[in-house]
Amino acid sequence: MKILSVPDLEDLRMFESLFDVFLISNDALKGLYAPEIWVPDPYGLTGKVQTVNPAWDVEVFDPFVLRGITYHDIIVGTLGIFAGLFHFSIRPPQLLYKGLRMGSIEFVLSSGIFAIFLQLLLLPELCDDDGIVRANVPFRKAKSNYSVEKVGVTVEFYDNELSGISYSNPTTIQKYARRAQLGEIFELDRATLKFDGVS
Repeated sequence: MKILSVPDLEDLRMFESLFDVFLISNDALKGLYAPEIWVPDPYGLTGKVQTVNPAWDVEVFDPFVLRGITYHDIIVGTLGIFAGLFHFSIRPPQLLYKGLRMGSIEFVLSSGIFAIFLQLLLLPELCDDDGIVRANVPFRKAKSNYSVEKVGVTVEFYDNELSGISYSNPTTIQKYARRAQLGEIFELDRATLKFDGVS
């Protein structure tokens, strides 16, 4: 019977957490055993839950391609499995353990953060260079302190076909905000009105 030491526990924890990353990407995101992933339309107005197969070419370096998320999870999980097996089977010298202070239980528990750090390192940026959100809203809700739902934004229209109407429904506000980012919300007859729509 082998007794597990503190470094063995650390290696086992790293292997387990990165193996979980691999399973989630290979099963959940690809839709084999779980409810897949939320995929928005190109404008971010609507979307649906569907399977996302990984991309295996240069497409994964484009941060606006959702197939890259599955690819990154599979790669991180695969590399982590090999790293965990390597650490579990190869024993570094005792001097290294003492030098890195690996004898404490705090080190073992905090080492699970390594898998999360490695995963977050490869996530694409959710905003472009101009600060416009190009990813789906649910990815940002956990970090957002000023989301439309939390703040309670109201939209009012002036000088157009919706003049005097205001909306406070978050879904409607997000729809108009997306359309405003992509161009005009309403068509403006510049020739007749001799007005460019900017006041």
